[in-house]
Amino acid sequence: MSRSRIPLPEALAAFRSVRSDRDVVVTTMGPARDWMAGGPLHPLDFVLVPSSMGQATSLGLGLAMARPDRRVVVFNGDGSMLMNLGSLVTITAEAPANLVIVVCDNGAYEVTGAQPTPGSAAGRAGGDPIDYSALASAAGFRSVHRFSRLADWEEHLTTVLSGPGPIFVALETVPVPGGKGPRSPGPAPDRARRFMAALAAPLVALALVAGGLVAQPAERVATPVRVVGSVFVDRNGNGSRDPGEPGVAGVAVSDQISLARTDGDGRFAIDAAGYGVVYVSQPDGYQVRGPFWRTAAGGGADFPLTPTTLARAFTFVHASDTHVSEATVDRLRRLRALVDSLKPAFVLISGDLVRDALRVPEAEARGYYQLFERELALFPVPVHLVPGNHEIFGIERHKSLVSERHPGYGKRLYRSFFGPNYYSFTVGGVHFVGLDTVDYFDLAYFGHVDAAQLDWLGRDLAALDGDTPVVTFNHIPLVSGVPAIDGIDEESVAPSLIRLGGRTQLRHVVQGNDSVLAVLAPRLEIALGGHFHRREFLRYETAAGTRRFAQTAAVVGPVRGEGPLGIRSGLTLYRVADRRVDDGTFIPLDR
Repeated sequence: MSRSRIPLPEALAAFRSVRSDRDVVVTTMGPARDWMAGGPLHPLDFVLVPSSMGQATSLGLGLAMARPDRRVVVFNGDGSMLMNLGSLVTITAEAPANLVIVVCDNGAYEVTGAQPTPGSAAGRAGGDPIDYSALASAAGFRSVHRFSRLADWEEHLTTVLSGPGPIFVALETVPVPGGKGPRSPGPAPDRARRFMAALAAPLVALALVAGGLVAQPAERVATPVRVVGSVFVDRNGNGSRDPGEPGVAGVAVSDQISLARTDGDGRFAIDAAGYGVVYVSQPDGYQVRGPFWRTAAGGGADFPLTPTTLARAFTFVHASDTHVSEATVDRLRRLRALVDSLKPAFVLISGDLVRDALRVPEAEARGYYQLFERELALFPVPVHLVPGNHEIFGIERHKSLVSERHPGYGKRLYRSFFGPNYYSFTVGGVHFVGLDTVDYFDLAYFGHVDAAQLDWLGRDLAALDGDTPVVTFNHIPLVSGVPAIDGIDEESVAPSLIRLGGRTQLRHVVQGNDSVLAVLAPRLEIALGGHFHRREFLRYETAAGTRRFAQTAAVVGPVRGEGPLGIRSGLTLYRVADRRVDDGTFIPLDR
């Protein structure tokens, strides 16, 4: 009795009906022929014709690793699969969750004369065909499926594609005796260039438009976690909510994606689908007692508050680029001594906290983080942080030798020590927003605010009173004249320019800053940054009013002045009165 099989054109048509515009589809040999016959090619279709037989799975693996934000689906023939069975083990070693391998098993080398493959019943002495799904299971694919009836494939297709990856599907398809081989749809170099441009297009948008792609989807939690808790006045200072301690209503609690508000009793519930943390946005008139964030592990998360009596006139310090290590920790201690004498309400440190986590192994990076954490605990006033490029762990993998699958990879290590990489709080009628303006892709970082953060920013600001002014602080500046002063650096480990999606962009200022400023306007009081190791102040007179952008100097140095401008180490002291922030006063760290 003959086994049921699926006509290949109909199997491909079923997938085409559910295919997302964001999906990358690689086809080769027989599947390539029928895919091209089934309709016009999508810009993200890569028809591997002519091809080195067997390489489609390896190409798919490379694409999935390079673009973890996209699903990559490879339609391979069984003959081609036999040419590169080792790729199955390589795929599961890297384990890209966004890769789907579909082997169309018709038992024949169809396009070369329909000779039986060594995996088919006709090609084996015992008459028992190879079970490709069993091979995939043995190799370690997380999801493995096998279909021989079209109705089953059509019914379960959506569920199959949404399962945990990497995914392997064996389709038993109908051979087509005398079937012709696929014809190339055009010159391979031209097609490759067009495909590369289409594949990189979202990255161009990411670099140019702040409303574009989320750059690090792998850092989001796989499943939302229900977190419930309360925000309350901690009258006895023990950190727990005891009978008689009132809740605080209307306080924002966020997972960096969505935002919940406490009810009349100070209670909240949020399905945390962000990056594994939840935080309370400190409301005006209160100070959070202890950490303002919790790990989103489910269960309860209470945030104790202490009432404050801060006047409408106060000061705060903006510092940056501490680059702490055992060799430089004295610079951070000098900052602490100055803070102790200036007695500001709080301190902002806008990134590059540690010497480096980009290109060093875990033990070294973690040592820098722990040193900074210990020193931070000694400051006499609250300190608010955002990450810089040197806090991104391991992404220069050729130097750090850190796997992308490391649990601390990217921004995760920072969050494990210091919580959310972007957040907000309010003091003295002024709303302060810590932004994360350092994005990364593959081995490189660059200035950018991604779509998820931009959406969060809109939600955060929407809850404010109409005239509440906003101060932003972040590492890579929204606006700076430094690149024009310093010129183009092409030689260092972080050159001035970066090529994204075929276009050359400035790397060290935020690309797509117009989208960020559009969300902030007209509330923006002043935008503060770091990164360039110098005090810079820019004022623009616009139709919407004055716009101010200020960078502060580096704590780590230089001590005596550097370069033709004599750049010095220091901090900036800002004075706030009646919700207006002055232009700041530079105070050198070394007299």
